[in-house]
Amino acid sequence: MNKFLNQFTTSLLTLAVLFVGLSSCEKEETVVSDEVQLLSFGPTGVQPGENIRFIGLNLDKVLAVEMENATVESSSFISQSKEEIELQVPLTAEEGLIGLRTSDTLIMSKTVLSFGVTATISEIPATAKPGSVISIKGNYLNWVTSIWFGGDVEVTEFERQSINEIQVKVPMEALAGTVALEYGGTEFGTVSSETELEINLPSISSFGPNPADRDEDFVINGTDLDLVKAVVFKGSGEDTVFISQSESEIVLSIPAGANKGKIALLTFSGVTIESEQALSFIGDLPPLPDLGYTIYGDGFADSWQNWGWGSVADLASSDNARQGDASIKLDFSGSWGALNIANGSIATADYSELTFVVFGTEGTAGQTFNMTVNDGFSMSVEVAEGEWSEFKIPLADVDVENIEKITFQETGWSGTVFFDHIGLR
Repeated sequence: MNKFLNQFTTSLLTLAVLFVGLSSCEKEETVVSDEVQLLSFGPTGVQPGENIRFIGLNLDKVLAVEMENATVESSSFISQSKEEIELQVPLTAEEGLIGLRTSDTLIMSKTVLSFGVTATISEIPATAKPGSVISIKGNYLNWVTSIWFGGDVEVTEFERQSINEIQVKVPMEALAGTVALEYGGTEFGTVSSETELEINLPSISSFGPNPADRDEDFVINGTDLDLVKAVVFKGSGEDTVFISQSESEIVLSIPAGANKGKIALLTFSGVTIESEQALSFIGDLPPLPDLGYTIYGDGFADSWQNWGWGSVADLASSDNARQGDASIKLDFSGSWGALNIANGSIATADYSELTFVVFGTEGTAGQTFNMTVNDGFSMSVEVAEGEWSEFKIPLADVDVENIEKITFQETGWSGTVFFDHIGLR
């Protein structure tokens, strides 16, 4: 009997312990935290100025919602409860994490809030000087990440940026054209200006001395000359080493090998501005006598053409002209190439001589051409390096009634030569 009572008593104690344990577990599971928690927000793609909702726990303790570049105090919330906050997104808000500020902490979101913005351009300047700062006006410009100028020149760093204005420095390489803005948000976007931005270019008002002495300083006067990257002289390429440079004046030394002719200003954007006046040099050769009949002057006359081979030909080169503004420039490769002047015809009865001039560049001294007329008359033409050589051939020696073809064939050498002032007198 005592044994039975003991077993019964033990069973009751065990049940009591189990009941207490179960009650304790149930209380722990239903404990509610008083911490502020952000569970979600939306809608996705909301725009500044529209309403957004934040879902969470204990949101009634939130004193302010902090966004990138904007803060909304609780006094400005549309509504607030333990589970939800609704507010209007400030126009200045940008993409970034969300912060819920309470009296003692700042709870940050784990995901980024972005917006479905559409940037617009309302105004750009009509003209701009490279290197200067311009203002672009519009809406949602604080979302712009890059600006594209004419010439596919990109700028990603701005002098100042706000929702309605961007101040940006115009790149030295920019060309005239529309301005395009790239901007972010829930979707990437691009907007272009309706009008083009004209870019200032340098101009030449005068230069001198002219005729110039190659050993003296050369001065160019004009406007926006600080935009000049290089000055180009005929026959010598680009000169980028200036003695001095300002908006109104460039002083430089004339490069070796410069020839007479128009000079040009080269901008950082690659635009070339040519002078109206030609440069000449003290000691230049005097003008050649006029031709009675021109085969080549600043270009081929009548129906004459170059039917040559084995060379790279520029039939209107301004690098080096003996007479006028252009000449024939030929780059020979040593493959017995030729300048072959054909597809024309001129009777010789009224003329006494065939004439032409040849200029040899570096490395061509003493090289020769086999010169033939109508594949019959033949003579050797020797090239002089660094100077123009004039040739006069009596038509009596050529002994043809009509000239229909003149050929100058190199004898297996490579180099660059110029031909000019080809015709009859």
